Amino acid sequence: MDRIQKSDTLKDKITSRLPAKRHPSIIIYDIPNDTTDEEIQASLKANTGIEKDLKLRFKLRGRKQETSHWIMEAPAEEFHKIIPVEKISVNWEIHNIKEFYHIQRCNNCHEYGHPAAKCTATRPFCGYCAQRHPTSKCRTWYPRCINCEHSNATKGTRYRTDHPASSPNCSSYKKEIQTYKNTRDY
Repeated sequence: MDRIQKSDTLKDKITSRLPAKRHPSIIIYDIPNDTTDEEIQASLKANTGIEKDLKLRFKLRGRKQETSHWIMEAPAEEFHKIIPVEKISVNWEIHNIKEFYHIQRCNNCHEYGHPAAKCTATRPFCGYCAQRHPTSKCRTWYPRCINCEHSNATKGTRYRTDHPASSPNCSSYKKEIQTYKNTRDY
């Protein structure tokens, strides 16, 4: 963008701007599939004090049979009212609420940014020990994070590697979360 702004010929022909920040998302866990959007919106308003309806982004398959996790986009003001509540009642059932991070991690090579279906790795890496075998076939007792190891080797970081790639305490994962948060309007 700096090159465009500094060039007299390009500045007149091309307009550049940074992308706008998006609203953060929340996830409501294990909503029965027959629950309507109106019921969720009414419950959110009654339990959290929000005034506006939230936009349903998508649903994920729930942990329990016949349920879904609802991912909803919340403007900053509503988001800050919802997150401290942590649980809401919908049709006499309690459901957990958390912030949802749109972060993909491949189950083949365990890198961030793409699903396994779009992975270009020819052989899988283990998400537990970082060796060249599927995670399901791993027999080691000692975890090693492939993402932190790669970051240390290529970027000069000094992340601990004694955890699996799926660990919520992984430094590479926390960096991905921070990158994601920088794109959201809190």
